[in-house]
Amino acid sequence: DGASFEIERGRDGYGNNEQASITIVGPGTLMFTFFNTESGYDYVQVLDEAYSGNYLPNNIEIPEGMHQILWWSDGSVTNLGWACRYTSSHGSKAELLLSNLPAPGCGTRN
Repeated sequence: DGASFEIERGRDGYGNNEQASITIVGPGTLMFTFFNTESGYDYVQVLDEAYSGNYLPNNIEIPEGMHQILWWSDGSVTNLGWACRYTSSHGSKAELLLSNLPAPGCGTRN
């Protein structure tokens, strides 16, 4: 009964100073199919874990409830972008909400 959604930000480039919040409803699985961001500066954050660089994160099990996928890029170098598929365990929905979120501190989190 679950639904799948494709979520992506570029495969041929993204811009500087981008910020977005994507709300998903669990339970479900998030599987990245493409990942190429400026390492150490442009991040996708899921369940308090930030991902950056050019490796595919492992599948992420999303627990029940509402959760945020956060995206932000800094003000200089950009790369190709990222893409993932969210598959809910029960007819959940994914909703893209663009916002002016303050970018969290950019450390060396992976």
